[in-house]
Amino acid sequence: MAKIKDLKPATYEWLEKIPYHLWSRHAFPKDLKSDHITNNIAESFNHWVGDLRGKNVLTLLDNIRSKLMTRLLKRFEKGCLFKNNVVPNVKNRLNVLANECRKCTILIASGNEFQVKDCNVSYIVNINKRTCDCKVWSLSGIPCKHATSVLINKRADLESYCAFSNIKEFYIKAYKEVIHPIPDVKFWPPIEVNPSKVLTPVLRRKAGSTRKARRREQEEAPTIGQGKRSSTLKCSLCGDPTFP
Repeated sequence: MAKIKDLKPATYEWLEKIPYHLWSRHAFPKDLKSDHITNNIAESFNHWVGDLRGKNVLTLLDNIRSKLMTRLLKRFEKGCLFKNNVVPNVKNRLNVLANECRKCTILIASGNEFQVKDCNVSYIVNINKRTCDCKVWSLSGIPCKHATSVLINKRADLESYCAFSNIKEFYIKAYKEVIHPIPDVKFWPPIEVNPSKVLTPVLRRKAGSTRKARRREQEEAPTIGQGKRSSTLKCSLCGDPTFP
């Protein structure tokens, strides 16, 4: 933050207004066991929904239910085919760490406590508490490079030292539930409407087409096919930017 303050004071002031646990990994809750940062979840959901956003509410919800129903089944079947005790992306990460940790030097203090030197910096690793001074193991639930060097030296199973959220068993458990299909509206039983109850108002659309794209901030980069948003008004004749 000190370097950011020296380079761009405006950026520093903007970041100071946002709680650290929302954007900085070092402040993430350690019980979550996740160091992943995602800031485009709304855009990903809109892309996943696709053209359904322009449908009515019942059609939108029913199609989302159908997409989720098939998605859960695919994830469940995919999890059942995992060959390792951990999910594939964690297994790949462990393989990369196994190669990177070769340059680390291990000093043994006890059966559970070690001092690992990496690039002239020493880190204390406790495999019993599953902690390291770099904080990566505590935040992600996956052994860091320094812990990996210790576990390989002890000929321990790396997969058994990963958090439960990275285990194949819990991946399958998360997707084993079923979203049951719903019959078509033609087969629904008739519903008696009580005229004494207040019904929803009639939908009156405003003039113009319905906006589907999210309104972007001025500092955000434009998407493909979308021009950069400008906040300066100019005269169409002389080009004067001060024209009201």
